[in-house]
Amino acid sequence: MQLKEGSELQNGKYRIIRVIGQGGFGITYLAENTFLDRQIAIKEFFPKDFCGRDNTSHLILGTQNNAETVEKLKARFLKEAKNIAKLDHPGIIKIHDIFEENNTAYYVMDYIEGENLNELVKRQGSLSESKAVEYIRKVGDALDYIHSRNMTHFDVKPANIMVRRSDDQPILIDFGLSKQYDAHGDATSTLMQGVSHGYSPIELYNPGSLSSFSPQTDVYSLGATLYYLLTGIVPPSASEILENGITIPSSISDANSSAILNAMSVSRSKRPQNIPCFIEKLSNNGKNLSSFQKPNSEINEETIFINSESKKTELEAYSDLKEEYTSESDNKSQIEKYAIIGIVICIIAFIGFAIFYQSAPEEDSNNVTTNSYSNVKQTTKHLSWNSPLGFASYTGEINANNEPDGKGVATILEGQYKGCVYDGDFVNGTMEGYSNYTQSNGDTFQGSFHDNKYYYGKYSIKSTGEYFEGYFDSNGQPSQGNWYDRNGKYLSEVGN
Repeated sequence: MQLKEGSELQNGKYRIIRVIGQGGFGITYLAENTFLDRQIAIKEFFPKDFCGRDNTSHLILGTQNNAETVEKLKARFLKEAKNIAKLDHPGIIKIHDIFEENNTAYYVMDYIEGENLNELVKRQGSLSESKAVEYIRKVGDALDYIHSRNMTHFDVKPANIMVRRSDDQPILIDFGLSKQYDAHGDATSTLMQGVSHGYSPIELYNPGSLSSFSPQTDVYSLGATLYYLLTGIVPPSASEILENGITIPSSISDANSSAILNAMSVSRSKRPQNIPCFIEKLSNNGKNLSSFQKPNSEINEETIFINSESKKTELEAYSDLKEEYTSESDNKSQIEKYAIIGIVICIIAFIGFAIFYQSAPEEDSNNVTTNSYSNVKQTTKHLSWNSPLGFASYTGEINANNEPDGKGVATILEGQYKGCVYDGDFVNGTMEGYSNYTQSNGDTFQGSFHDNKYYYGKYSIKSTGEYFEGYFDSNGQPSQGNWYDRNGKYLSEVGN
């Protein structure tokens, strides 16, 4: 699909050498400016899901139905290029030319001879704190510069930070998801939203959630990038942090551990409100373990958790971020107090479950069949059930242990999932198989569950009509698929 090696643009001014990068909406080439006899990079607008290329290098539409979408995307591509061309900072890629040709659009930028931070860490392992913080300070300065012009990047990650070999200067690239805001902080364009697991905060998973200026979103991604540089490990996704917190290796200094935790708070309001506030928390005087390589199980790690008030189900976290966190400064007595409370709660829950189990209905032997799991299964009109989501009312098939097993409907009566309804397949008390699931806010999921979580299907948001179709990760978050608007028009891609 890419331009052939040796292809010429602008009447021979630019000659294609080879492809150096390709994504869902564009192809980046190493090329030569034949007039100046120097190498440059050229980015071509090429939305691979909608287009192809004919024998003359022209972009052609897959179907005419895509024409309007492709034109809007191309207009955004050109606007992105014009916005970047206005920027003048040593840490931001420079654009020199913008033009339309071959029924598509291009922009010409500096070719940076070097490698990105992702490649650098993969090649040599985690960085010393002094070197990692040096890079982060310089990238932070570039981000603060674009924020001062009411622009956000929205895709800060190691792979989008090139390090120039000649002077070790980190340079921010790929503004494909960037967004411009007006003087009032309102968006001037529709965001082509995407996520990079490990580097994107939770608000980026919710289409349309970033209509106002939000430097805190880039703060999160910059903190996640520092985590990667210091550990050699991709940070946990935002949904994992929401559920389980985040681990900081003990090899990292207290100052930088604290800075990362603050930057990667799930709630935007709890992060540093701008880049300078984050940068001032960093310390160049870390432990400087220059020989420290990629972590393994033998490395002693200190676990610091960011706890939420309650566990969120699947996509509910996108619209309701009211969690409170414990800070890394909690002292030993507080930890002991919480441990005692946790033990008491567990004992109470166990006793409660035992009482409930004893009061469960007796089996009705009039309608007995045998399932593939060798448990006795029967239908029952009603069963009170301590489901994985909370105390529930259940109607449907059960096994010999009074667990839902087969087809049935569970309505959650108590707890944070109160009002949610699961109508589908069960296996020995586990939500497993095809179902129709309705949340208390009206959002719906239709598809397959695995181990009590979304696995593959369609998640629809009642308030906007937008929906995601595809696969979900182990935490029930979209991992691979596409978002669409209420009319079925493509909005954004998740995963590769």
